[in-house]
Amino acid sequence: MMSSHPEANFQTEKNPETGAMGAAIELRGEQNDSRCEQCDTLAAKLTKIAEAMNELAWIYSEDENSLESALVFSEAAVELAPENSNLLDTQAMLSFQLKEYKQAVAVMEKAVSLLENKPNHSQEELIKYQQKLAEYRKKLPLLGN
Repeated sequence: MMSSHPEANFQTEKNPETGAMGAAIELRGEQNDSRCEQCDTLAAKLTKIAEAMNELAWIYSEDENSLESALVFSEAAVELAPENSNLLDTQAMLSFQLKEYKQAVAVMEKAVSLLENKPNHSQEELIKYQQKLAEYRKKLPLLGN
């Protein structure tokens, strides 16, 4: 019998060959069209998990040899909160550091767009994001694009 309360199962594991960290979140629960208090609680928890995963990405990014692991945590964070421009900024930065320039540009473009459309956004933060996007775009001509 399936519980009427939504549940989340979070797991991390280390790839023995590459040393890269992986993460997975499995959501279980009864499907219901109406919003419920438990769903709101779970959504708040997922937001906190996304922010924690973003922090892990930053910690791993401090070691050049752990950038791929950092990107795994960052991508998982973005999956949980795809409309969070701060999480996208981290993912774009890591893609750029890994020389995945097209990906860095695409992700940073989304971050800029989200921030531009956010009510009462910080103009200072928007300028910072636009500057990063311009920096990332400079690498694209080197790829023949």
